[in-house]
Amino acid sequence: MSYSHIDGRLVGKPNQGPNKGKAFEFSSQTKVTFDPDTKYETMSGRRQRPIYTITKASKPKISIEFSSAKEKARWWKFMFGGGAPTRGAQATFSHVFTRPNVGTMAWRFINASIPAPGYDSGDSGVTDKMECPIEDAQLDGKTVFQDSL
Repeated sequence: MSYSHIDGRLVGKPNQGPNKGKAFEFSSQTKVTFDPDTKYETMSGRRQRPIYTITKASKPKISIEFSSAKEKARWWKFMFGGGAPTRGAQATFSHVFTRPNVGTMAWRFINASIPAPGYDSGDSGVTDKMECPIEDAQLDGKTVFQDSL
């Protein structure tokens, strides 16, 4: 048995502003994707097999697709308390999956940069999406990135 999309609860908390640390629970996300962007490169020598593997710096991001552009606009207003946007605004997201007899899987995305709202209007409604670069991702309280030795 595994998790379903509906088993997840996505919450954002602004890192600054009048609503700093307050929770905003999203309800119209249709797809949430975390891309750790971990890259490796293998160094070759005179032999056929590799000498060693290099871990390159990641550019991780969390992507959220909404069925409602209005909800993303509400999140944007919540970020700044209805005031003018602040350059470099960041938030922390948590995406927690729970299901009976499966347990809990808790993700946390730290220092996510928040883009301005927009929309995509079509036959399927007025939707929006958001891609946020992040500084760290944690699974059950532990970073998923490798620190240097």
